[in-house]
Amino acid sequence: MFATLWAMKLDLTRYRQPVNHFARTFQPDEVGGDADAYRIVEPVELEFDIHKDKDKFRLVGRVRTQLELSCSRCVEPFRFPIDAEFDQRYLPRLHASSEVEREVEDDDLETSYYGDDQIDLSELMREQFYLALPMKPLCTEDCKGLCAQCGTNLNTGTCDCAPVWEDPRLAALKAIKGKSLETTQLETTMPNPKRRHSKTRTAKRRTHDALTPAATNLCPQCHEPKAPHRICPHCGFYAGRQVRAVDEE
Repeated sequence: MFATLWAMKLDLTRYRQPVNHFARTFQPDEVGGDADAYRIVEPVELEFDIHKDKDKFRLVGRVRTQLELSCSRCVEPFRFPIDAEFDQRYLPRLHASSEVEREVEDDDLETSYYGDDQIDLSELMREQFYLALPMKPLCTEDCKGLCAQCGTNLNTGTCDCAPVWEDPRLAALKAIKGKSLETTQLETTMPNPKRRHSKTRTAKRRTHDALTPAATNLCPQCHEPKAPHRICPHCGFYAGRQVRAVDEE
């Protein structure tokens, strides 16, 4: 057990060049834990470059493996491939205790701290696994899930359950709602009584409907109003010539 824990530690004292390379394959039982939301089912390939700047280190690389997840719809296990790239900065743990309170910046999200000249590689890989996990794991995009009543996996079988489950406690409210809908439909379909009017009022309305204002045009000669296609009563002209004489008072 102690040998496994020691193998998961990166000894920084062994790397004194500005750039170094690290590559190793870990077995699933070396990396995985019982409390994780996944299970590692393939060896974990970890490879990265180590950039050293005095007591500051930067690990740039990638991790590959296969995880087993539970589908969020049918709860069946399925494999999820991991091929995650990372760029992580490490500072001595003393920097974390000496820093004053300040606003979190983007670089702080990729910065971790190490102690005793060692970096815990298991925490590095575990962090990358969780960052790569989907928010809603699905075995397939068209997974049908489980029946809400009997729990049958609808991807592999069918059931005779009703597609919509109704709470029996709401039966009384449903009956009241049905009666109110029937009353509303009855009120909207009942004919309204026709209003009766007297014969005089009806005849008067028809007379006003028949009356239309007389159409008039302007005479092109004297510019006075006149009926269309008629001799102008003011100047006696029609179609550009004088048809009759007009007495001038």
